[in-house]
Amino acid sequence: MEKFKGDLKKRLVFIILVDALAIFLIVVAGIYFNNISIAQGEKVVTDMIRGFQIGIFMGAQVIVLVYIKKYIKALKDREKLRQLYIKENDEREKLIVSKFGSIGFNFCLVVIAIATIITGYFNQVVFVTLLIVALFMSFVKGSLLIYYSHKY
Repeated sequence: MEKFKGDLKKRLVFIILVDALAIFLIVVAGIYFNNISIAQGEKVVTDMIRGFQIGIFMGAQVIVLVYIKKYIKALKDREKLRQLYIKENDEREKLIVSKFGSIGFNFCLVVIAIATIITGYFNQVVFVTLLIVALFMSFVKGSLLIYYSHKY
């Protein structure tokens, strides 16, 4: 259990760094890049792209804050630490995750989401295309998760 507690502390430090990065990107996308306009497009699409970028960073911020709270509570309470350990090492969950290739799928989804954010500054057509791809991949992942959760 002490090894898990140490791993949890390392995760907490990493998550706090991700939180700081998300705050920085919210400020950059919201203030600095607000003055940049895309030469090829209309203002409506440009505003949608900026809203998407800020929304992604805000969503990451909320998720990170939830995990920070969860990990801090687990580090303070031995029973919550034990429950978290059991949940993370649940064999059924590991089987479900392995069935739909979660690690590779998540990596591709994150890379496409980052590419979507970056292309939002350069080309609207590529941005919309990557956004549709990311949404489709998210739909497929959610569908597979629901399917395998009911099957196993």
